[in-house]
Amino acid sequence: MRFIKTSRDGLRKWRWQFAVRQLRTAYEAARSAIDDDLRRIDKEHEKFRRAAKPDPEDYDKVESHRAWEDHLIDRYDEAKAALAAIKQGFAVILYHSWERYSTEWAEWKGKYRHHHVAPRLVKAGYLVADGVHKLNKVANCIKHSSDELWKQKDCRMMFEPIVAQMKAEDIEPDYARYLILTDADMDEFFDALTESGPPGPATPGL
Repeated sequence: MRFIKTSRDGLRKWRWQFAVRQLRTAYEAARSAIDDDLRRIDKEHEKFRRAAKPDPEDYDKVESHRAWEDHLIDRYDEAKAALAAIKQGFAVILYHSWERYSTEWAEWKGKYRHHHVAPRLVKAGYLVADGVHKLNKVANCIKHSSDELWKQKDCRMMFEPIVAQMKAEDIEPDYARYLILTDADMDEFFDALTESGPPGPATPGL
Protein backbone atom coordinates (compact mmCIF):
# COMPACT_ATOMS: atom_id res chain seq x y z
CA MET A 1 0.00 0.00 0.00
CA ARG A 2 1.34 3.44 -0.95
CA PHE A 3 1.60 5.90 1.93
CA ILE A 4 1.31 9.64 1.37
CA LYS A 5 2.93 12.10 3.73
CA THR A 6 0.23 14.39 5.01
CA SER A 7 -0.33 17.17 7.52
CA ARG A 8 -3.26 18.55 9.46
CA ASP A 9 -3.74 21.35 6.92
CA GLY A 10 -3.29 18.95 3.99
CA LEU A 11 -5.94 16.63 5.39
CA ARG A 12 -8.26 19.51 6.19
CA LYS A 13 -7.91 20.83 2.65
CA TRP A 14 -8.54 17.39 1.15
CA ARG A 15 -11.69 16.95 3.28
CA TRP A 16 -12.91 20.43 2.30
CA GLN A 17 -12.32 20.01 -1.42
CA PHE A 18 -13.98 16.58 -1.31
CA ALA A 19 -17.03 18.18 0.37
CA VAL A 20 -17.20 20.88 -2.33
CA ARG A 21 -16.99 18.23 -5.08
CA GLN A 22 -19.84 16.32 -3.45
CA LEU A 23 -21.93 19.49 -3.29
CA ARG A 24 -21.24 20.22 -6.96
CA THR A 25 -22.35 16.69 -7.86
CA ALA A 26 -25.55 17.16 -5.84
CA TYR A 27 -26.20 20.54 -7.51
CA GLU A 28 -25.75 19.11 -11.00
CA ALA A 29 -28.04 16.18 -10.16
CA ALA A 30 -30.70 18.52 -8.74
CA ARG A 31 -30.83 20.63 -11.90
CA SER A 32 -30.32 17.87 -14.50
CA ALA A 33 -34.03 17.08 -15.01
CA ILE A 34 -34.83 20.80 -15.44
CA ASP A 35 -31.96 21.24 -17.90
CA ASP A 36 -33.34 18.29 -19.88
CA ASP A 37 -36.81 19.85 -19.89
CA LEU A 38 -35.44 23.20 -21.07
CA ARG A 39 -33.70 21.45 -23.96
CA ARG A 40 -36.98 19.73 -24.87
CA ILE A 41 -38.79 23.07 -24.72
CA ASP A 42 -36.17 24.61 -27.03
CA LYS A 43 -36.70 21.83 -29.55
CA GLU A 44 -40.48 22.15 -29.37
CA HIS A 45 -40.22 25.92 -29.70
CA GLU A 46 -38.18 25.46 -32.88
CA LYS A 47 -40.91 23.11 -34.15
CA PHE A 48 -43.51 25.76 -33.26
CA ARG A 49 -41.50 28.48 -35.00
CA ARG A 50 -41.23 26.43 -38.20
CA ALA A 51 -44.89 25.39 -38.21
CA ALA A 52 -47.15 26.96 -40.83
CA LYS A 53 -49.24 29.82 -39.51
CA PRO A 54 -52.95 28.92 -39.39
CA ASP A 55 -55.50 30.59 -41.64
CA PRO A 56 -56.78 33.64 -39.68
CA GLU A 57 -60.29 32.66 -40.76
CA ASP A 58 -59.98 29.22 -39.16
CA TYR A 59 -60.81 30.05 -35.54
CA ASP A 60 -60.17 26.56 -34.15
CA LYS A 61 -56.70 26.31 -35.68
CA VAL A 62 -55.80 29.83 -34.57
CA GLU A 63 -56.83 29.02 -31.00
CA SER A 64 -54.96 25.72 -31.10
CA HIS A 65 -51.81 27.47 -32.34
CA ARG A 66 -52.09 30.11 -29.62
CA ALA A 67 -52.65 27.43 -26.97
CA TRP A 68 -49.51 25.63 -28.15
CA GLU A 69 -47.47 28.82 -27.74
CA ASP A 70 -48.98 29.56 -24.31
CA HIS A 71 -48.17 26.02 -23.18
CA LEU A 72 -44.52 26.44 -24.20
CA ILE A 73 -44.29 29.79 -22.42
CA ASP A 74 -45.80 28.34 -19.23
CA ARG A 75 -43.45 25.34 -19.30
CA TYR A 76 -40.45 27.59 -19.86
CA ASP A 77 -41.40 29.98 -17.03
CA GLU A 78 -42.00 27.09 -14.61
CA ALA A 79 -38.69 25.44 -15.50
CA LYS A 80 -36.75 28.69 -15.11
CA ALA A 81 -38.42 29.39 -11.76
CA ALA A 82 -37.55 25.91 -10.51
CA LEU A 83 -33.95 26.31 -11.67
CA ALA A 84 -33.71 29.71 -9.96
CA ALA A 85 -34.96 28.15 -6.71
CA ILE A 86 -32.35 25.40 -6.95
CA LYS A 87 -29.58 27.94 -7.51
CA GLN A 88 -30.64 30.06 -4.56
CA GLY A 89 -31.04 26.99 -2.36
CA PHE A 90 -27.58 25.70 -3.22
CA ALA A 91 -26.00 29.12 -2.76
CA VAL A 92 -27.21 29.04 0.84
CA ILE A 93 -26.07 25.42 1.27
CA LEU A 94 -22.62 26.30 -0.07
CA TYR A 95 -22.23 29.20 2.31
CA HIS A 96 -23.45 27.17 5.29
CA SER A 97 -20.85 24.54 4.43
CA TRP A 98 -18.18 27.23 4.35
CA GLU A 99 -19.38 28.50 7.74
CA ARG A 100 -19.18 25.03 9.28
CA TYR A 101 -15.68 24.26 8.04
CA SER A 102 -14.25 27.74 8.58
CA THR A 103 -15.58 27.77 12.15
CA GLU A 104 -13.49 24.66 12.82
CA TRP A 105 -10.39 26.05 11.09
CA ALA A 106 -10.56 29.39 12.88
CA GLU A 107 -11.49 27.74 16.20
CA TRP A 108 -14.27 30.30 16.34
CA LYS A 109 -16.58 30.44 19.34
CA GLY A 110 -19.93 32.15 19.54
CA LYS A 111 -22.08 33.62 16.80
CA TYR A 112 -20.49 33.35 13.36
CA ARG A 113 -19.47 36.67 11.80
CA HIS A 114 -18.00 36.42 8.32
CA HIS A 115 -16.26 39.79 8.57
CA HIS A 116 -14.48 38.57 11.73
CA VAL A 117 -13.75 34.96 10.79
CA ALA A 118 -12.39 35.63 7.28
CA PRO A 119 -9.58 38.01 8.40
CA ARG A 120 -8.69 35.59 11.19
CA LEU A 121 -8.28 32.79 8.65
CA VAL A 122 -6.20 34.96 6.31
CA LYS A 123 -3.93 35.95 9.20
CA ALA A 124 -3.41 32.24 9.94
CA GLY A 125 -2.34 31.60 6.34
CA TYR A 126 -5.65 30.37 4.94
CA LEU A 127 -6.95 31.57 1.59
CA VAL A 128 -10.37 33.21 1.35
CA ALA A 129 -11.14 33.93 -2.32
CA ASP A 130 -13.13 37.00 -3.34
CA GLY A 131 -15.96 34.73 -4.48
CA VAL A 132 -16.47 33.58 -0.89
CA HIS A 133 -17.13 37.17 0.23
CA LYS A 134 -19.59 37.53 -2.65
CA LEU A 135 -21.26 34.26 -1.67
CA ASN A 136 -21.65 35.58 1.88
CA LYS A 137 -23.59 38.60 0.58
CA VAL A 138 -25.68 36.40 -1.73
CA ALA A 139 -26.59 34.04 1.11
CA ASN A 140 -27.58 36.97 3.35
CA CYS A 141 -29.69 38.40 0.53
CA ILE A 142 -31.52 35.09 0.12
CA LYS A 143 -31.92 34.26 3.82
CA HIS A 144 -32.47 37.72 5.31
CA SER A 145 -33.34 39.86 2.27
CA SER A 146 -30.23 41.90 3.06
CA ASP A 147 -29.57 44.86 0.76
CA GLU A 148 -25.78 44.54 1.20
CA LEU A 149 -25.34 42.79 -2.16
CA TRP A 150 -27.53 45.30 -3.97
CA LYS A 151 -25.57 48.22 -2.49
CA GLN A 152 -22.34 46.83 -3.98
CA LYS A 153 -22.35 48.48 -7.41
CA ASP A 154 -20.34 45.76 -9.16
CA CYS A 155 -22.99 43.24 -8.02
CA ARG A 156 -26.01 45.39 -8.90
CA MET A 157 -26.51 43.61 -12.24
CA MET A 158 -27.17 40.34 -10.39
CA PHE A 159 -30.69 41.68 -9.90
CA GLU A 160 -33.53 42.13 -12.36
CA PRO A 161 -32.67 45.12 -14.60
CA ILE A 162 -35.53 47.31 -13.37
CA VAL A 163 -34.44 46.77 -9.75
CA ALA A 164 -30.74 47.29 -10.52
CA GLN A 165 -31.56 50.85 -11.64
CA MET A 166 -33.91 51.78 -8.80
CA LYS A 167 -33.25 53.78 -5.66
CA ALA A 168 -33.19 51.84 -2.42
CA GLU A 169 -36.24 53.62 -0.98
CA ASP A 170 -38.31 52.54 -4.01
CA ILE A 171 -37.56 48.81 -3.67
CA GLU A 172 -39.77 46.43 -1.74
CA PRO A 173 -37.76 44.83 1.11
CA ASP A 174 -37.55 41.47 -0.64
CA TYR A 175 -34.25 41.57 -2.48
CA ALA A 176 -34.08 37.77 -2.90
CA ARG A 177 -37.17 37.95 -5.09
CA TYR A 178 -35.25 40.04 -7.64
CA LEU A 179 -31.91 38.20 -7.43
CA ILE A 180 -30.93 36.31 -10.59
CA LEU A 181 -28.10 33.79 -10.16
CA THR A 182 -26.54 32.77 -13.46
CA ASP A 183 -24.68 29.56 -14.25
CA ALA A 184 -21.49 31.65 -14.22
CA ASP A 185 -22.30 32.87 -10.68
CA MET A 186 -22.69 29.30 -9.44
CA ASP A 187 -19.44 28.23 -11.12
CA GLU A 188 -17.72 31.20 -9.48
CA PHE A 189 -18.95 30.12 -6.04
CA PHE A 190 -17.86 26.50 -6.46
CA ASP A 191 -14.46 27.55 -7.82
CA ALA A 192 -13.95 30.11 -5.04
CA LEU A 193 -14.71 27.53 -2.36
CA THR A 194 -12.40 24.97 -3.95
CA GLU A 195 -9.63 27.56 -4.12
CA SER A 196 -10.15 28.68 -0.51
CA GLY A 197 -9.28 26.92 2.71
CA PRO A 198 -6.15 25.60 4.42
CA PRO A 199 -2.73 26.37 2.90
CA GLY A 200 -0.61 23.90 1.00
CA PRO A 201 -1.54 20.87 -1.13
CA ALA A 202 -4.54 18.70 -0.32
CA THR A 203 -3.46 15.27 0.91
CA PRO A 204 -5.70 12.40 2.09
CA GLY A 205 -4.91 10.80 5.40
CA LEU A 206 -3.40 7.60 3.96
